[in-house]
Amino acid sequence: MKVLALVAESRLPNNDAMYKAMQSYADVDVVKLDKAKQKKLKSVFKSLLVDQYDRVILDLHFKRIVTQAGFIKTIPRLAIFEEDACQNYIESSKWFGKFLPFYKKLNDFRLICTSVALAERFRSEGIDAYFIEKGYDQNHLKNLSEDRDIALGFIGRTASKTYSKRNELLMYLEQRYGLQLIRTEPGEAYLNMLNRINIFISADIGLGEYMVKNFEAMACGCLLVAYKQGAEEGAMGLKDMDNVVLYRDKRELIEKLDALQQNPSVVREIAKKGQALAEANHGFNVLAKKLYCCLEKEFVIKATPKSWLRGIFPF
Repeated sequence: MKVLALVAESRLPNNDAMYKAMQSYADVDVVKLDKAKQKKLKSVFKSLLVDQYDRVILDLHFKRIVTQAGFIKTIPRLAIFEEDACQNYIESSKWFGKFLPFYKKLNDFRLICTSVALAERFRSEGIDAYFIEKGYDQNHLKNLSEDRDIALGFIGRTASKTYSKRNELLMYLEQRYGLQLIRTEPGEAYLNMLNRINIFISADIGLGEYMVKNFEAMACGCLLVAYKQGAEEGAMGLKDMDNVVLYRDKRELIEKLDALQQNPSVVREIAKKGQALAEANHGFNVLAKKLYCCLEKEFVIKATPKSWLRGIFPF
């Protein structure tokens, strides 16, 4: 299979390692698009030899493609890889209720999203949706086996309206336990900071899925303490008090944090198992095969491309 992946330039998280790893299963060409080009896909496609490809992936910012449904629906055998589709159901998000109407405008495409429950919900709405969990770049993020001088930490934004419930809990933990709220640049600074954190606090409340940072923290040897999403754990191999610590509310979180602080050997053992799980199941090298399998499944073609596109898309 020959695949064309159109990817947002300078996007974080960066999925380049996943597309590189997919070269083991398919012939993949990656084209990076800046902000301006993402907004003008029709012009971009005119300059590409798209007839060479069996599949086309759009891995672009939703906010830059949402107004281009008229063109996007003409692309046969299209897959959209979307890591933020959960915002369709988050009332505090500016994109609440925006993803589904956009997808309904498209004729024949496959949605690849990062939540089991979300994929099921979109399928119930008539969308050809598949699930691939979020992962991490195993080539860069790893346990450096250094001393961890930050007892409890979180790395990321805390001023987002979309993540208001997460921010509220993090602020509480900052006051009660001295949780360190940290911002870093990507790359080496991020790697080194994760390797300083003993217990990484994740508070993805109301999102319905596990964010990238969970797996990055596990891979770097942190003990991950995460909000229990409900439908996701089984698919991802997450086991409470075995390879991760899960909580459903503030009371349970406090009880488990208090217990963990009294048992450093338990912290080390859970972190070790969490790292092993991340390395075995959640690196981009593993997710690349899952993405290939999603693309390999036959597409049901219901519509014919516009006549002016037949020379570009002769599928």
